Amino acid sequence: MSFTNDAGLVANAKHAIGVFKKFRNSAGYVVFLGIGKSGLGLGGAHGTGVLFVKGAPSGKVKLTLGFVGAQAGG
Repeated sequence: MSFTNDAGLVANAKHAIGVFKKFRNSAGYVVFLGIGKSGLGLGGAHGTGVLFVKGAPSGKVKLTLGFVGAQAGG
C-alpha cells in the first residue's frame, strides 16, 4: 500500500509509534493523528487513522461517533 501523498501523515504516525513500543506483544494498532469534534446539544466526531500490523502500515481506519450532552463548539 502506498501513501506517497500522505508522507506527513505516515511520518507523524511513525513518531507516535515510538510511544507505543512498550506494547511489543500487540498484533497491531491504529494511530489517529486527529479526531474532529463538534456539537451543540447533539454532537459527533470523526477521524481517520493508519492501521499497523506487525509494524507495517496495512490500511486506513475511520472512526465515527455521535453523542448527546452539554456541549457547544467545534
